[in-house]
Amino acid sequence: ILEKIGKGTIAAADVISDRFGNRGIGNDRADRPHTLPVTGARGYFVRLARCCLPKPPDDIVGYVTRETKVTVHRRDCPILSQKRNIADRLIPVSWASLPTADVFSVPVELRTLDRAGMMGEIGSVVAKENINISNVSILTQDGYATFYVTMEIDSYATLSRILTKIESLEGVLEARRQATA
Repeated sequence: ILEKIGKGTIAAADVISDRFGNRGIGNDRADRPHTLPVTGARGYFVRLARCCLPKPPDDIVGYVTRETKVTVHRRDCPILSQKRNIADRLIPVSWASLPTADVFSVPVELRTLDRAGMMGEIGSVVAKENINISNVSILTQDGYATFYVTMEIDSYATLSRILTKIESLEGVLEARRQATA
């Protein structure tokens, strides 16, 4: 069992769940499928890249490191796209299972002009889409504002639609998913 956990062919959480069922560790999550390990990387130690923070249901790819480990990146990862001659080190991977939760957290960065009412307009767009905001911080400097917002969304299609609507607001310069948190 330890060898399989080390190679990434089974998840330690699955072994604990099988052994202890609802009596064991993590009772509140016992009925949720696990999102790791990913499939397609058998025999490798697998970890998620910190540069792009992939989460289900992101489109992902595995990068085999020099230490023969697999780092899972979002397919659109800016760091991965900067690496040269990596085609022979990429392997197809996919999520082992998707979470059962209806929503997941996504960090978003919004660059805008710093003007009165901007936060209200952004909040109005998000509220009309029935999306919850779980965290907000705002930095202002030299007439510009950067909003760091964590949204609870149900799909990346929803996120794309919201970001497009926010970008259409007067004074919004850029609306995008954060690469790192």
